[in-house]
Amino acid sequence: MGLRALLRHEVHFEVMAVGAGALSHDVYFGTNPTPGASEFQGNQPDTTFDPGDLVKLTMYYWRIDEVNDSGTTTGVVWSFKTGSK
Repeated sequence: MGLRALLRHEVHFEVMAVGAGALSHDVYFGTNPTPGASEFQGNQPDTTFDPGDLVKLTMYYWRIDEVNDSGTTTGVVWSFKTGSK
């Protein structure tokens, strides 16, 4: 299966630069450009997240907040649009 075929079925996100001292990560993912409570996917210690199957030609947004003993640092909102195939 080539990369193109893989992207049609699932997308995996990986936190590339984990915040210093992060104990866990609040994951927000959905179609709302301002991710909030309805896009909250949970808190996890892992640095990967599988959003499952995605709808064609749809704009998705995600944000990862870093959580440590001092509190939560809100991440930047990222986005992408799925293709037609």
